Amino acid sequence: HSLTQQSAAESAECTYTAADCAEADVPRSASSPPPTDREPPLLPLSTPADPKQGAPPQPPPEEERARLSYHVVIFCAVLLLLWASDSHTHRLLWAAHAKQYVRDAFLLVCLFLALAAAPFVGPVARAGSSRPAPLLSRAQTEEWKGWMQALFLLYHYFGAREVYNMIRVLIAAYVWMTGFGHFSYYWVRADFGAVRVLKMLFRLNFYVLFLCLTMDNPYMLYYICPMHTLFFLATYLAMALGGAHNHRPYVMPAKLALTALAYYLCFEVEGVFPALWTWSGTAPLLSLGGSLHEWQFRTTLDHWMPLFGMLCAYLHPSAEHLLLERIERLPSRLRLAVRALLAAAALTALWLWAARLLLPLDKYAYNALHPYTAWLPLLAYLVLRNLTPTLRAWHLTALAFCGRITLETYLTQFHLFLSHDAALALYYLPAAYPLTNFFLASLLFVVVSYLVFQITQVLSDALIPYSASAQRVCANLAACAALLLACYAAGLALRFYWPLAHLPTVAALLAAASLVAALLLSARHAAARSFRRMSIVQEQ
Repeated sequence: HSLTQQSAAESAECTYTAADCAEADVPRSASSPPPTDREPPLLPLSTPADPKQGAPPQPPPEEERARLSYHVVIFCAVLLLLWASDSHTHRLLWAAHAKQYVRDAFLLVCLFLALAAAPFVGPVARAGSSRPAPLLSRAQTEEWKGWMQALFLLYHYFGAREVYNMIRVLIAAYVWMTGFGHFSYYWVRADFGAVRVLKMLFRLNFYVLFLCLTMDNPYMLYYICPMHTLFFLATYLAMALGGAHNHRPYVMPAKLALTALAYYLCFEVEGVFPALWTWSGTAPLLSLGGSLHEWQFRTTLDHWMPLFGMLCAYLHPSAEHLLLERIERLPSRLRLAVRALLAAAALTALWLWAARLLLPLDKYAYNALHPYTAWLPLLAYLVLRNLTPTLRAWHLTALAFCGRITLETYLTQFHLFLSHDAALALYYLPAAYPLTNFFLASLLFVVVSYLVFQITQVLSDALIPYSASAQRVCANLAACAALLLACYAAGLALRFYWPLAHLPTVAALLAAASLVAALLLSARHAAARSFRRMSIVQEQ
């Protein structure tokens, strides 16, 4: 069950990387014909398992309903906890204080976390696999996301403004993964169905939707979600339009060139960006304070990175062939010389980038150059991280765990790690204990983030199963939207007629409704189980 759960989580995370390409029975060359016998996508938890293949059988429907209602109750409890910790009108539980940045303390915490993660090392390859460790495996990308997210959270908690330029590069790396991962998936699987698109949109926007409604915050406060949604849809459109011809010669280079032209027109030509979103009718959703400036600023900073990720994914088979086959088969001395040359080139590029751009420029000057230079440190890191078979074969499992819940930790930090729209730090202890409070807050919000991650997987599998038709999925989502609108209308009515403006509009009503449903379903499940036991006794 744990292996099935892990595969479902990885499928929903949609970081489809070289490990999956290596194990899929499909051509890897960009010029080869389209595959004809592809493996199916990774199966989610809700897909019926085949007992003949050794997979665990699915539990009875009563147990599935009880499990689903249990996760809904836990999710509502999480929303209530977030509201009580960081409501706009009442902060009932904890105090908030100004961020305290001391460089020595910041570096000490970074060193401590690195030492704490170092002992947890695991292999990249699956047990029993004879294949060499691939270039840029899924485990490696999850480790990458994990340490980047740790630095991102530390930057926010301590207010370390002097590392702003570095944080911008980390965010660009996340956007690069969006282009790389989704291009790799669609290139190998050619699964352009609506179900997977809906699952990805659900993964990106389910949690943030309830946060916006519960906390009464605008969508753009959590700008990562709309930004990744935009670049995912852009990658999907580039791959899905004429997808049956993707593996023909010159088709994909032409698609990449057209995608680059679209990005240039949208982000580089003045006046096109605001006109596009105003014409599409999404400007109210993506505005902050009545202006699209924040949305344009955030997306323009990294608008070339998804295209660079798509390009890297397209060239990935050639790079893997060069690194894993040609270089590894060289004589030992020549192989060491080639590796030393690659490492020297990567380190020199990093040093020049840091000396000329990262360190001397302030945030405004760096932002102007960031869209056109962020690819350089990213490419250097990829070369250094995959330079030897040992580096490719092992990864830090603790950081990979953090990498799987980056979306949830990013969203939860606003209300359990920080406060006042991330302007202040949330304190669970007296202000005289800042470091102790930091570790306590980190533990609490990581646990809550992992719970939300699991809840998102369970609800995604229940509402959008891979085995269902698009009509059934749309019906499920429509029913959930109707329930949500009904709860929201009831909450507005309560706030209008009763002096309960300090209560969360949606979370309290959903918690009460789901609690009643959980009790009813649990009682029904217990009665059904008792009935089955009585039937077995009578038969005996």
